[in-house]
Amino acid sequence: MKTQSERRGNRKRAILLISSSLLVILGTAYYFNIREPEVVLYPVPSHPIILVGVDGLEWEVMLPMIKEGRLPIMTKLMKQGVFGKLQTSKPTISPVIWTSIATAKTPKEHGIKGFTYSEKRNSRRKLYTNGDRKTKAFWNILTDHNFTVHCVGWWMTFPVDRINGIMVAQTNTSSQINKDKDGMVWKGGILKGLPGQVHPDSLQNKIMAIAEGVESDLPLLTESIFGKFVHPISELNRNLWSNTQWAFRADAIYLRVAEYILESGEPYDLLAIYFGGTDVVGHRFWRYMRPDDYRHRPTDEEIEDFGDIIEDYYTFIDTVIGQLLGKQPVDTTIFIISDHGMYAVNRDQFFSPNEPFTQVNSGHHHSEPPGVIIAAGRYIRPNALLDHDGLNSSDLPVVGSIYDITPTILTLKGIPVGSDMKGKVLKNILDGRFLEKYPVKTVKTHDTNDWLSNRPRQVEDASAQEERMEQLRSLGYIQ
Repeated sequence: MKTQSERRGNRKRAILLISSSLLVILGTAYYFNIREPEVVLYPVPSHPIILVGVDGLEWEVMLPMIKEGRLPIMTKLMKQGVFGKLQTSKPTISPVIWTSIATAKTPKEHGIKGFTYSEKRNSRRKLYTNGDRKTKAFWNILTDHNFTVHCVGWWMTFPVDRINGIMVAQTNTSSQINKDKDGMVWKGGILKGLPGQVHPDSLQNKIMAIAEGVESDLPLLTESIFGKFVHPISELNRNLWSNTQWAFRADAIYLRVAEYILESGEPYDLLAIYFGGTDVVGHRFWRYMRPDDYRHRPTDEEIEDFGDIIEDYYTFIDTVIGQLLGKQPVDTTIFIISDHGMYAVNRDQFFSPNEPFTQVNSGHHHSEPPGVIIAAGRYIRPNALLDHDGLNSSDLPVVGSIYDITPTILTLKGIPVGSDMKGKVLKNILDGRFLEKYPVKTVKTHDTNDWLSNRPRQVEDASAQEERMEQLRSLGYIQ
């Protein structure tokens, strides 16, 4: 049997063989050299901020990879800035937490309490949408203060808000449920012809063209990330793999949209982008990465094919972050955050293709494992923890909570923090000179009755809703 390093070598060779094609798909080259910010006088806060949300990012996976030099971009940012754990909340499900991050409010306050809710009049289950959110998010608040904010792929943004910038909704699905011979839903992405996914409307055709281009090249993209499988694939593994493609497709679309925005060269104040594939591969393939944690251990052949899936995707996301930063101004500030971590589940389970996905998923986050935060750039103070090679996850400090991200971003833009927000400004990560010049300001609330009465209304599409439901069932989030 090949060693893990030999398998990685094979995959790296496969990546090199088709890297030129991948660059065509993604549109620009990867950039690994993050420029050091210059020491300059503090002007009015006008520096750009990039907020990268990476679902399910786990320090227990990252730290060994950092020691091996396999996450060079995040490692460099850690050396330049601050890093640690980000406390999360229950329930640890994406629409709830990512809305809490965006609003600094609790689920009771912001109104998004899960993936679905039951209609009172007929008890039919419906997906929560952006129209159900009852309080402003950071993109609304920045728009109110005449800042340019772009939001790509964030949870609970469909139908889109009318913001001062570009918004591409995350709740994107295809118009028909695409089922292969195993009956698994694999396709997720933008729904052609459905309004409410893109703001401004004038970009609808451009974003649709990006989505179609990514979909046609998806096999090449996934092969460039993971290499080729060398053994026959079992029915179970074929199901797991095919039901993960929609996440890769969505991430590639959001990356390409962000590249399109950045390539324009137009100044912006905040770019927020979400990647969800890390969470999906964690659910599906944790058992193959940590086979000895499970009573029903994968075979050596299965480990050779699927044992590096999670780490390969972490490496891809690291590269993507470097790509996004590569052409940005030297005073750019970056936040990399995850909503929660991940750990092994179903350890005693017999993994059979006949079982529901709740029984064959091997990773989850039920018990509030903390997320990741890395911050670097303008106005971020350096961390004292520089010995990355010797770090364990238990050594990492708790930097803050999911509720603290939006108040911190508002402060970096000179915007008052709402007194009704649960979160606080992360003063522990900000440069003291900045806080002296721009002390934290507060306002009673950013919410208004006019804003609430003009929330976007849900756009009905039964087939798209059912496909999204099936994706959520396959991840074990709903029954």
